[in-house]
Amino acid sequence: MTPSPGQSILLVDDDDRLRDRLAWAFEGRGYQAAVAGSYDEALEAVSEKMPDLALIDLRMPGRGGLELLQTLLERAPSLQVVVLTGYASIPTAVEAVRLGAVNYLQKPADVDMILAAFS
Repeated sequence: MTPSPGQSILLVDDDDRLRDRLAWAFEGRGYQAAVAGSYDEALEAVSEKMPDLALIDLRMPGRGGLELLQTLLERAPSLQVVVLTGYASIPTAVEAVRLGAVNYLQKPADVDMILAAFS
């Protein structure tokens, strides 16, 4: 499924500046952006409505991105998830895709790169 304006996206990253910048950029392109800085905040953000897309940071304080990926996909198997990280490695990329991520990106990544990763 190709992402398109009007869809909702959950942006999960413990870096406030990056997360807010991405939210602003996605909203400027017509997406409905929800933000979270941790595993728990992400679950709270999706408690009422699951988004169409999710961008998840791999390393966060507490529970990490791979655990969040699993939890979200258990709740919504059709959710498209891209994992974003500043600590890229082949083993974590393979694990993320094995768990159901549609793609894996290394930081820094701009909105165009992220949207392409969902395609």
